[in-house]
Amino acid sequence: MPKIFTQEQLGKDRVNGFYETPLKTVEYICNKILPHYKKGKKILDPAVGDGVFIRALHQAGVDKNDLYGFDIDKEKVNFLKKEYPNIEIFDATNPFKEKFDFIVGNPPYNGDESHFVRDNRERLKKLFKEIDAKNTYSMISYQAIKSLKPGGIFSMILSDSFLTNNYYKKFRLFLLQNSEIKELLLAPWKLFHGRSADVRTCIITLKKKDDTEAIFRIENGNNKVKLIDRVKSEDEYANPKRIENVYQKEFYKYPNSTFLIGLPDQIRNIYLNTKLRLGDIVEGGTGISTGKDKVFLKNRIEVENNSDWVPYYKNGARQAYWYNPEYYIEKDYKKHSSKIKNYLIRNEKFFFKEGISCSSVGVRFSASYMPKNCLFGVNANFFFKDDDTLFYTLGLLNSKLTWYFARKVLIRTNNISANYLRQLPYLEPSIKEKQKIATVVKNIVEKIKKTADYDYTTQQNKLDEKFYKIFKLSKNTINEIEYFCNNFYEEL
Repeated sequence: MPKIFTQEQLGKDRVNGFYETPLKTVEYICNKILPHYKKGKKILDPAVGDGVFIRALHQAGVDKNDLYGFDIDKEKVNFLKKEYPNIEIFDATNPFKEKFDFIVGNPPYNGDESHFVRDNRERLKKLFKEIDAKNTYSMISYQAIKSLKPGGIFSMILSDSFLTNNYYKKFRLFLLQNSEIKELLLAPWKLFHGRSADVRTCIITLKKKDDTEAIFRIENGNNKVKLIDRVKSEDEYANPKRIENVYQKEFYKYPNSTFLIGLPDQIRNIYLNTKLRLGDIVEGGTGISTGKDKVFLKNRIEVENNSDWVPYYKNGARQAYWYNPEYYIEKDYKKHSSKIKNYLIRNEKFFFKEGISCSSVGVRFSASYMPKNCLFGVNANFFFKDDDTLFYTLGLLNSKLTWYFARKVLIRTNNISANYLRQLPYLEPSIKEKQKIATVVKNIVEKIKKTADYDYTTQQNKLDEKFYKIFKLSKNTINEIEYFCNNFYEEL
């Protein structure tokens, strides 16, 4: 199948959030609808881009008059319209007028940063209030499903952020209440790397509810969803190794109705049934948001010996257990808040107290001890009733178990906030064992203070074993966690 656009055009695509879909993925998606196609049934690609889906369908025998496509790029629309008559300019602010039998495609993945979203923010907010849309792909998917005929089939590759991100709670509920989800497949993590895109994706296939009893049937468990954990390559589409089938109603049990894929039963049970959560034993959260860090922060070497400036934990734990903050902020932090609109102060009662500062961005979640007389930013920062609880929790947060929960269960992205971390299941051993763990963690902190590159691998492995024991994990579950952490990029 020939490419119809140049590298220059594809560069423009990336600005718009569009990435050319690999052909084996196109084939996989098209095969979800082709067995059900008959001449006269309408197929829509709502983000037609370079036309790869409609070309593949046409080559597979679909009548070109049954193929429809929308796109915001006039150049692409004009080019494709020469061959396919039903290609039109896309306008997300107006609902699709026609009804379709099938929807396929790969919509743009950009969000608030896209020009289109910024320029039409208020109109989009009203139009998509049912799902509180945050991203172009969710808006397009929503409109596409709305335009499906009852019983119609939708199969698209989307950013997998909708699976667990709290921003997509309403979108997930919309999917659950308006369709029978047939399959969720986590696509290869490098699928779009050759197209200069670091985005993880999911192929979702669903059938729109076809009668007024559909919601009753779905919520009472008649529909099963095929869940396929992250495949290694497109070649694995034909014979995926990790499959589970769950009743659609199960998704309602999880906080915010998250779509969790590939969890061992033991992890699932711990997540659902552990009564105590991290949020029950910690206080705090975000701190100071300056609005202009370049103006209000200084590098450590500039002001380290100036008593008017204090360490500022900006992005949480750059290193597990302990690190020396790169940035400092004025000790008199209040003097700017009344003058600068975007200079925001939260959780002031915890300022200058010792606690834990957690990473907010990055693939490897970690937590660092934060000493007294420091200030902190908008990452998660937690405070405790006593030292043993602080250092025990610091060890727990830096364990492989928490890494697994943070990235595989709570949110499948590189960003995590205090609200997600508060959902972590929390268990404590006996007082004596808790004190032993706290002592080991304190020792690691002190060692790193003296030697920044101190190797605590042996101690960490022993801590991981202790936390596995505290949570009573089986050997199979431990192996799953270890495999995930050791192959993180491929597994997330």
